Amino acid sequence: MRKERALVSGKTITGNEDFNYFMSIIYASDNLEILDYNRVIRSFNGLSADEFMDALKKNFAEIREYNDQSRVRPGRAGVASLLLQGKWYECTMKNEAVEKVVREHGGNRAVSTLDVQVLNDCVLRDILGI
Repeated sequence: MRKERALVSGKTITGNEDFNYFMSIIYASDNLEILDYNRVIRSFNGLSADEFMDALKKNFAEIREYNDQSRVRPGRAGVASLLLQGKWYECTMKNEAVEKVVREHGGNRAVSTLDVQVLNDCVLRDILGI
């Protein structure tokens, strides 16, 4: 975004500008924990719980109730957990949904293939209107 503004204003881009860099740090895997990034939805945008579940099926290949309701963390990429009416569900994203998000973001796979982006675009935006 800053690069585009610089180009529009006629500035010469040398490659040494701060927007060309990204701060990062490397940790050993045994010193890293990725925490949940949860969302609480209080309204289904006028949908009933059943209609919401039906709408999810457009972008999720499988939606099944967890066998063990005490273990509800997704075990792999492309899977999200959903608590609805007191029951936990495992929701596996369709590849087509991920590819749709990639196309909508101009082919940028770095961000658009993240589960959080697919959930944002396919559920929060498209179904719930958020």
